[in-house]
Amino acid sequence: MISDYSPSYKAGLKREKDRYDPDRKMPISDLFWKLSGIIVILTTLIGLAGSCWFSWKIRSGLDDLSKEQGRKQELRQASLVLQGEADKLLVRDRIETVAAKDLALYPSTEKYIGDGITVRIPSP
Repeated sequence: MISDYSPSYKAGLKREKDRYDPDRKMPISDLFWKLSGIIVILTTLIGLAGSCWFSWKIRSGLDDLSKEQGRKQELRQASLVLQGEADKLLVRDRIETVAAKDLALYPSTEKYIGDGITVRIPSP
């Protein structure tokens, strides 16, 4: 009577025939769905690996950027100090003093000899 309603239903004693048969070929639709599942899983794994790699690269790039910004601030402060020292070194009186002391260069004095001739004589 049950077989009248459902041809795919099998009684409890005949279940041994429904077990997996290794020689049975897989239908195309089952193969398609299995391949689709494998592709979806692989794509998901590749996407996760790619997003982890990109986030790591972005994080390391931001770390490098913050280090370089700190270095930039240090160099800017050193530049300001050096510019202040350069201004102190380029004062005319200091240059003349260093030239007279180290190079034996003294400011010259002009003397008029006559006949329109002016002579510059270094003063020690």
